[in-house]
Amino acid sequence: MSDLSPSPDISADDWAATPATVRVVVADLLERVARLEERANKTSRTSSKPPSSDPPSAPPRPARRPSGRASGGQPGQPGQPGHGRVPLPADRVGRVVDVKPDACACCGASLTGDDPDPACHQVAELPRVVVEVTAYRRHTLRCGACGARTAAWPGDKPSGSFGPRAQATVASVTGRQGVSQRDAQEMRGALFHLELSVGSIAALERRSRGRWPRRTASSRRSRRPTRTRPVGRKGRGAAGCGWR
Repeated sequence: MSDLSPSPDISADDWAATPATVRVVVADLLERVARLEERANKTSRTSSKPPSSDPPSAPPRPARRPSGRASGGQPGQPGQPGHGRVPLPADRVGRVVDVKPDACACCGASLTGDDPDPACHQVAELPRVVVEVTAYRRHTLRCGACGARTAAWPGDKPSGSFGPRAQATVASVTGRQGVSQRDAQEMRGALFHLELSVGSIAALERRSRGRWPRRTASSRRSRRPTRTRPVGRKGRGAAGCGWR
């Protein structure tokens, strides 16, 4: 332990007369007080702390000098006017529409020919989904040799009224995404033009439980702010309950 006083408030004579064990305690307390004062004096201006953590006694942050630019994205940045999407290659374009003027905008004379380097503007659109319905007509035929009647379904025929893609879509929307059965019914009609009752959605959910992992309590809690649960007995409703 140094013989020098750790604080100007303690004279050298008093510090010399202090027992060694008390010196250790005093020096430790003074060091802790210094650390606490340093921590209390930290603000968003002197450290990486956010401005919201500043105490009321902290000096206000200096106002930013106006840059003369509008807030938000600046012209020329990705997603802003003048900086559009990267055009897709020609092999990924399904339809090309050539737009040619018929007459000169100056004198009105007829125009012909092609522009060797025309301006191109691509528009991406989702195709209208049309439900593909397959009708399996099972014929029962009589054997001409023994008279027995035989009928059989093909091995690739789904057992229910909806195919594997339709079933997987319902399982993904209601099971993985946590969409209610009523919202899933509306989504199927709006996006896929497929009429599906709430009872059919519940039946598809039961059939899909073995194929999709069950949602845990932690995953349900993480989706709680974005998932609306219908009012009903014990917080569930027959028409709007989620997949369990």
